Amino acid sequence: MPKLSLPTIALALTGALLLTGCTETMMAGGTGSDSGAVASLRSKGFKPTARDSGGQIIAMTYSGPVTSAVVCGAKGKPKGPITPQMTDLDGTAKRATLDAYVILNDGRVVSGIYALVLRAKGKMPEGIDFAPGESKAFASGLTCTNT
Repeated sequence: MPKLSLPTIALALTGALLLTGCTETMMAGGTGSDSGAVASLRSKGFKPTARDSGGQIIAMTYSGPVTSAVVCGAKGKPKGPITPQMTDLDGTAKRATLDAYVILNDGRVVSGIYALVLRAKGKMPEGIDFAPGESKAFASGLTCTNT
C-alpha cells in the first residue's frame, strides 16, 4: 500500500469537504424562483432533499420539534399551532416532534407524509401520520393536519 504524505491527505480531505459543502449548498440554496409552496415549507424548517434535472425542488423533508407546519385542536373546533412542549386535550404535558416528507411537482405539494409523535414522561409515545390535506386524531381527541 502506498504511503501518503500528510499534505496529500489534508488536500484530499479538504477537496472532499469542499465538494460536500457545494452539494449541500446547491441542494439547500434557493434559486430565487421558489414557488409559494417551497417558500412556505422553507419558512417552516423544511429542507430540499431532491431536485429535478432543471434544478426545481421536487422533495423536501423536516425532522425535529413540531413547527407551524401542522396545526391541531379538538375535533370540530378551530385548529392552531402547537409547541414542542405542549399540553394535550387530556391535560397531560407532552413533547411533540414532527417528521415530514413531501413531494412537489410544478412547485406544488402533490403527496407526502406527516408523522407527529407526542411523548409524555414515563409513558409510551403515541403517534399519528397523515398525508397533506388530511387530518388524524390522537386518542385524546387532539386532531391535527398540515398547513
